[in-house]
Amino acid sequence: MNETGKLLNKKVVITGASSGMGEAIARTYAKEGADLCLIARSEDRLKELCRELEQEGVKAVYYAADLINPEEIEAAAGFAFAAFDRIDILVNCAGLGIFRPFGEYSVEEYNTTMDLNIRALFLMTQKAAVKMKEQRQGQIISIGSMAAVKDAANNSALYFASKWALMGLHRCMAFELMDYDIRVTLLNPGNTDTKFRPDAVGQHPEWIQAQDIADAALYVAESASNISIHEINISPTNIGWNIIK
Repeated sequence: MNETGKLLNKKVVITGASSGMGEAIARTYAKEGADLCLIARSEDRLKELCRELEQEGVKAVYYAADLINPEEIEAAAGFAFAAFDRIDILVNCAGLGIFRPFGEYSVEEYNTTMDLNIRALFLMTQKAAVKMKEQRQGQIISIGSMAAVKDAANNSALYFASKWALMGLHRCMAFELMDYDIRVTLLNPGNTDTKFRPDAVGQHPEWIQAQDIADAALYVAESASNISIHEINISPTNIGWNIIK
């Protein structure tokens, strides 16, 4: 299936792989020869995606897990490490956003947002980083947000907080892991026409499409090992640095 073999035999783990950017990245990496371990909540969707990829000659396995649960993260990581003898690339796509006025957020909404957007990513990446340190090589790519580089927006305090935290985490990881030749990249999309905003799916072709982020993730994955691409900020041309226009 590989078009140019840019990722031939690379062992890749992708969270949030059943839809949106995660699915687009999985399909794009598959076309370039990567072996995939796909993780998400929807077992039915993961099973179907792996079936499609395998029919095209791709090695693809999956593990259904709710990454809000630390025990399921442990199990998913163990499955990935058993499936592959090494982990070349981890792509963190799992995440959510809850948008409402600051004073209306509940404790449950706070915990859900932080547990998935930060804690789950932290724990999964921590486990992959241990493996990569043993290998003395690897790449960690996460989906952040332009929310981490914008000053503020209405009804977005909780989401912004999680993405600012993610940026801080990523910068510290990059600094700490570089001595092991582990490269750490944060992709920050602006307005996207994906299921992340179900009210907008398919209604904004001028916005970022899932494939746009997949193309950026491929650019990072295929980059020369002597360089690190720390962050890429991506916005629709007609919106620029604004979050909402």
